[in-house]
Amino acid sequence: MAYSIAHVARLAKVTSRTLRHYDEIGLLPPAYLGGNGYRYYEEEQLLRLQQILVLRELGLGLEKLEGGKPVNAEELYTGIGRHSEEARHLAEEAEQRWPGSSETYTKVKGWSDEKWQAVQRQGAEATDRLAELMRQGIAPDDPRAVEAVDAHYRWVCHFWTPNREAYTGLGRLYVDDSRFTENFDRIAPGLAAYVSAAMAAYAQDRLS
Repeated sequence: MAYSIAHVARLAKVTSRTLRHYDEIGLLPPAYLGGNGYRYYEEEQLLRLQQILVLRELGLGLEKLEGGKPVNAEELYTGIGRHSEEARHLAEEAEQRWPGSSETYTKVKGWSDEKWQAVQRQGAEATDRLAELMRQGIAPDDPRAVEAVDAHYRWVCHFWTPNREAYTGLGRLYVDDSRFTENFDRIAPGLAAYVSAAMAAYAQDRLS
């Protein structure tokens, strides 16, 4: 069954503009374009959108902290543990909307607290390492940065396994979505752009 862009926007509670942007950066292309030029989405794209939204949700924990408060990489991922119940709720909602297509939510909703904490540490360590390389003046396409991105990619794979185009698109989202940019740049100014460029280099070098 195919869904129009307007229908998907209503179901997922995002704007059509957001969906068009995800298409433009290669993160969520539609299944096909209709004769009228409208974007249409099928089950595969609905699942991909769920994965994108859960990643966005897990990466936005800092917005509940006081503005201007210094944070470190570990704090960037505190939202993972704090939002575990919310992720479980989203999993149930996804299953009701699209039965059988909520693989990502199904995986995370069954995680123990220990699993959430381990994933939190993995994400924090990956970001910390990239921030340190940036401070050292290492170029984002340097082999050392590309190698460091592997830890970030493996962190993302806890929720979703992106290909080259999708992982590059996720990196672009880090700089195109101000909420992501603010979170990364609280750790170190310019980190969002650095991580995005390093992800693109990693995707080109290691993904297909």
